[in-house]
Amino acid sequence: MGLKTIVPSDRSRLEIIPLGINCDISHYLRSKGLRVTAFPFDWNVTPIQATVELIRNDFEDFLDSSNLVFLPPVNRLLFNEDGIEVEIKNDIITPAICRRSQILFPHDFPRSGAELLGTVKAKYNRRIDRLISLLQSETHLIFITHNEQLNDWQQEQYIAAFGQQLTNCYGKWEQELAAVLDEKYPNLNYSLSS
Repeated sequence: MGLKTIVPSDRSRLEIIPLGINCDISHYLRSKGLRVTAFPFDWNVTPIQATVELIRNDFEDFLDSSNLVFLPPVNRLLFNEDGIEVEIKNDIITPAICRRSQILFPHDFPRSGAELLGTVKAKYNRRIDRLISLLQSETHLIFITHNEQLNDWQQEQYIAAFGQQLTNCYGKWEQELAAVLDEKYPNLNYSLSS
């Protein structure tokens, strides 16, 4: 990723916001010391159209239980989203997918699945509040995404939930997100990068 060209030396008034499609960007930013805090799209498989829509509608119905599909628990190697160090944890997780946004949550639910929905919602509410606060601030925001192909396991989760693979409509994401940001946050100082 070519972040050297867009990251100024003074990071005090700059924040990089990963938008997905998977956790590769968050992992990369953390490995380079550029990930300061967590945001709602960091460790999920998030189609870009879901990102745009969630920012547009202020995360309406995000993690609403009626929209979630909990898939069978599975043993997976995943990047640990906590802490500074890059480590891989080998845990039993319960993948969950939102029917409405088609976001796959591979990190959030342990073997017990939906039992921790309240805790998971609280974590994401903090991340959403943090993002919205930045959207209303004078901090320069860099929104970054990429059009990476999903791995076989990720696509298998979509097939299990919806009977088909995920199609990420990457096309004009910059124009669509810019239109939403300009309408909702007209004073926002931001850049878009892929």
